[in-house]
Amino acid sequence: MNREYNERQIRNNNPGIRADLPAFYNKSWTWDRVYSLKWDLTKSLKFDFNATNQALVDEPIGLVNKNEDEGLYYEWKKDVWANIRSFGETMNYRHTANLSYKIPLDLIPVLDFMSSNIRYSSTYNWIRQPITFDEVDSLPDIGNTIQNSGNFSGNLNFNMRTLYNKSGYLKKVQRKARTSQAQRRKQKENRKKAKGDNIEDKDGKAQSKKPTPKGQKFSVVDRFFNLLMSVQNASVTYSQNRGILLPGYAPKTRMMGMNPDFSAPGPGFILGKQNNFGEDMLDFSEYAAQQGWLVQEENLNLPSTTTYGTNLNMRFTAQPIKDLRITFSADRRYSTSTNEYFRWVPDSTNAEGGAYFGQSPVTTGNFSTSVSSWRTSFIPLDEDNSSSTFRQFLANREVISQRLGSENSASGGSHATDANYAEGYGQGNIDVLIPAFVAAYTGTAVGLVNLNPLDIIPKFNWRITYNGLSKMEWFKKRFKKITLNHTYNSNLTIGGFVNNQRYQDLDGDGYPDLDGVGFDLDSNFISQNQYQNISIVESFSPLLKIDMTFKNSLLAKLEFKRSRTLTLNPSNNQIMEMRSIEYVFGTGYTLKNVKFPIEFKPGQKIKSDFKTRADFSIRDNQTVVHRIIEDEHETTAGMYVFSIKITGDYKINKQLTLRAFYDRILNRPKMSNTFLNANANFGVALRFTLS
Repeated sequence: MNREYNERQIRNNNPGIRADLPAFYNKSWTWDRVYSLKWDLTKSLKFDFNATNQALVDEPIGLVNKNEDEGLYYEWKKDVWANIRSFGETMNYRHTANLSYKIPLDLIPVLDFMSSNIRYSSTYNWIRQPITFDEVDSLPDIGNTIQNSGNFSGNLNFNMRTLYNKSGYLKKVQRKARTSQAQRRKQKENRKKAKGDNIEDKDGKAQSKKPTPKGQKFSVVDRFFNLLMSVQNASVTYSQNRGILLPGYAPKTRMMGMNPDFSAPGPGFILGKQNNFGEDMLDFSEYAAQQGWLVQEENLNLPSTTTYGTNLNMRFTAQPIKDLRITFSADRRYSTSTNEYFRWVPDSTNAEGGAYFGQSPVTTGNFSTSVSSWRTSFIPLDEDNSSSTFRQFLANREVISQRLGSENSASGGSHATDANYAEGYGQGNIDVLIPAFVAAYTGTAVGLVNLNPLDIIPKFNWRITYNGLSKMEWFKKRFKKITLNHTYNSNLTIGGFVNNQRYQDLDGDGYPDLDGVGFDLDSNFISQNQYQNISIVESFSPLLKIDMTFKNSLLAKLEFKRSRTLTLNPSNNQIMEMRSIEYVFGTGYTLKNVKFPIEFKPGQKIKSDFKTRADFSIRDNQTVVHRIIEDEHETTAGMYVFSIKITGDYKINKQLTLRAFYDRILNRPKMSNTFLNANANFGVALRFTLS
């Protein structure tokens, strides 16, 4: 509990003027109650529940002072204890409930190579309307606000080695592979001693190479299955989230967010359910209206919000050969939020005096997925800044238009102004532009690309690491370690799409109709969604990176990066293309046992390693705007960036490190309207670490 009491009396200090001002009392008495329950129902099934109830203990108006007015004080005390016994006036109640289950797949012999966990989490929140709306008659009854969410998540992991060992043939292939590797190592050692098929033993006699026994030969089929078995592990994670916020809810809460008779809003809602209520399987807002749980206020100006989202992530790791590791990953994210004003609309012809309606629904959303656009990554720009990829995009529009026209029964002929385009699907229609853009810049066949951009299937990106060069004879003599890295990532993002209020699909086939609104001013169908921008962000970061450690402990790094960002802006019919190429060279060396020039104590000199590092980079940036209708291309930005970073670190003790640094960045613009500029930064830094 937390109680605050403040009494203020303003007194007149002007002589000859009498003015008795009433005292001002400021009171606040809150009571926060926290509940927690954790229950392991079984070893695999676990449940936990946490709730917080924020209540207000109501106090009578006026003075609280036993010495000044004992009768008033006892009245105050009586009312306060009555409020405490009723647990106060709840202002805010919220709880979370989690149920997790580890599926016992390890107990099923056929499926023991898999492991899986599922989890359901729900939240519920009840918020009381401001007390002012209860006390002032002129204010409308806006009701309380309730909100919930339900999140389901699950993951599935695969131990592929355990799966391979279930097959006698695959186990045999693995043995053959190990035997073959051992034989290659032995032959490599023998080649160092002698040439040819025979090797002399210690007595000088010829020693013949032993033939591989029949049945132990590593056949082509064996090699194929051995390659498939390079996949070591895999995992899939999926989550789905739903939620609703509903204002205008009339019932109060007593326990667990329910009303006194535990009928509203119902066990399903407080545990994260939003739809399929009652015999008619209604959404909760409609069901609450049917049950009479909502206030009948036509001026309710608070929107009801419904949210939905999914998240999918896939990942697997493969090792085709020793020291070569490849990780593949793919993901997809989708989320929407729908706002509408669900309120009472009076109707004198209705027996109940009116009905509840959802007004002005607006759905916004975001979408992103991993894609594969490497097929067009290395296509250069032409002298006029155009490209074959952009020309392919222009050509794709006609094919996409015809595909859409053939699938929409309302499109029965040719476009009114654009030749070779289907009716309602002209060259500027957003439903035409997006699939054409995706097909062209990902290198997908235009006849196979998904016509709905929100249904694009995620593709795998990858990361490759190889450290086997340091085991080869030539490299082994010169390097302690050498590692090669390559990473590719590409994502398509649709940011901030909004449903079109004029869109109509009366027959429910997923395509716009001619009935009602029909065409827009450009003789195109009204699209279901309006899109702000569609972008593909691709990076080879790095395309190739070589980390080397020489025998003398000298470090060296060579790195080559490429990236590009493609943004389709439907509102102005433009594609913005940003390209970047970067070269990085780095080196470093550690000087052992360097004496510090300053003695902190007489006769006690500090010796420590002095680590130096230098990185040099050159980056070429260019931004080109492609105007779709005009077929024009213009470089709007571009710059060469030269960077030098040099550091030296000297560790004085465990907590204190001295660093000297020098950084310089030179920007050389490609455009005449931008000036050459350079920035230099150098100095000494002293870093103290608390441990």
